[in-house]
Amino acid sequence: MKRITTLLTILAFLATSTFTQAQLSVGARIGLNLSDQLSKSKGGENFDFESIAGLSIAIPLEIGITERFSVQPELTFIQKGAGLSFTLLGVEVTNNSIYNYLALPLLVKYKFINSDVFKMYAVVGPGFGYALSGNVGTSSTKTKIDFDAEAYQDFARFETNLNFGLGFGFTTGSGDIVLDLRYRYGLSDLDKSDDFVTTNHSIGLSVGYMYRLGE
Repeated sequence: MKRITTLLTILAFLATSTFTQAQLSVGARIGLNLSDQLSKSKGGENFDFESIAGLSIAIPLEIGITERFSVQPELTFIQKGAGLSFTLLGVEVTNNSIYNYLALPLLVKYKFINSDVFKMYAVVGPGFGYALSGNVGTSSTKTKIDFDAEAYQDFARFETNLNFGLGFGFTTGSGDIVLDLRYRYGLSDLDKSDDFVTTNHSIGLSVGYMYRLGE
């Protein structure tokens, strides 16, 4: 029993030391997100909507494992949706649906270049999001979405996706100015009915700053 207690104490000490010695960075990014939706009917017919532009704001926390590998969860506000154009009484009308998501990507980060002045990295990992609110309408008139309304009973507010990214860091002061390019591939079906399978897809570009803690 004494040996087991000693072993557990050593393991706890090693785990605490590893986390304490890990390089931590926290930051913020803001950018543009271009998103659309792909909808596939039960019969196999695809409906591809038009892309719309939205805002993305992320608060990443980078936890260094080695000099090149790290894990990076990101608390993110991001706008996704799609547009649909049609002709009404001879006038072309574009109807946009925009959803405001609170998302949490959980990423693995690898730095191809990790010098004192420049960094180049790639990220990959799953993401989870929940639609907080939204609006639908044209460029001149918008209506707030009521998710409790009958029209949205088949809309799944929770979504999962897979994130792929490439970024660059330019060292200045106690951190890095970062430029981040991100692609988000929707995995979960947004339509709870059996008629369609609808997924979000988006690509975004953001800029921000990562501050290294403890320096």
